[in-house]
Amino acid sequence: MASAPGQPPAMDTGNLTNSINMQMISPLQGRVSINAEYAAYLEYGTVRMAARPYLQPAIDQTRQDFLAAGILRSAR
Repeated sequence: MASAPGQPPAMDTGNLTNSINMQMISPLQGRVSINAEYAAYLEYGTVRMAARPYLQPAIDQTRQDFLAAGILRSAR
């Protein structure tokens, strides 16, 4: 079953999830790469399909977790 617009992509084959790689550069800095050809289409949408964001919500949640733990300070 397809995901609704604005919701994270529904799991089908697991290709998107399996194509996500993370590398820590320093204790507070990491690099994420996503190798699925269609990853950007899902995150940002196309002229024919609304976005199904999955990366930005994860970044936002991680940022909130770091703020709550006192690891980061708010930029505001």
